[in-house]
Amino acid sequence: MSTQPPPLPERLQRARADVSVLAGTSSERQVRPLREAIERVALAPEGGSDLLDAVEGLSALLARAEAQVSGLERSVRDDLASAATLTGVRTSAQLASATDVATACSAASALLLDADEARAAGARHDPAAILALLLEADAALDSVVAGYREPLAQARRQLMLLEAARTAAGLGADAAALLAAVHGDGVTAAPRILAEETRAQLEAAGRLAASEPDAALEQARAAVDRGRSALDEALLDLDGPSAAPPPAAGAPGGAPALDPLPTV
Repeated sequence: MSTQPPPLPERLQRARADVSVLAGTSSERQVRPLREAIERVALAPEGGSDLLDAVEGLSALLARAEAQVSGLERSVRDDLASAATLTGVRTSAQLASATDVATACSAASALLLDADEARAAGARHDPAAILALLLEADAALDSVVAGYREPLAQARRQLMLLEAARTAAGLGADAAALLAAVHGDGVTAAPRILAEETRAQLEAAGRLAASEPDAALEQARAAVDRGRSALDEALLDLDGPSAAPPPAAGAPGGAPALDPLPTV
């Protein structure tokens, strides 16, 4: 027997509490869609269940991103330490010159520094941006350390990276879709299309994950950039010089929330 969901006022109160906590750690870029969706539900409870579904999903994704940042950073730093010990060629499958290693280590170190600065800039940071930096750092190192990994360790790493990329891409696409649902025609077609394309790339990555993990990760990495662009475009629509005021509560023009991201 399925249990009934909590009543809307209870869900709204819980969502407000969750977003209040996230507002203390996450950037305004990520929190704004959540806050504005909650405000819309409070003003117009009719049909608010779908918006709260989207709020709850995006809030959970933000919390997941924070946890993934820590795990991915540890992995990249471990790879950086391993790369620093590579001084020669062991086999033809493990070919990495000293110049290649130095270049990879320098690039990864710079990206790690950028990630550190993004968090140190203030209490509130953008976990999607930090995940993207860490994914870049991993890619820089992978060319010189991949041949030294055991197959099981490589498979685990691929899964961790795929999930991190899916989260980073989803944060952009879902936030853009939520703004579109709240503001209706105030968000143009461009960010909506980018959000849909992000989801299509993630679906493609999911289909490839078991049989072609490298191709799946490539698709997911590309989705990160597209998802970020979707949110950039949505915010530009709302804050740019040609931005229109949001539709009144209950007025036509409010777009329905997009479906949640697929799971792998």
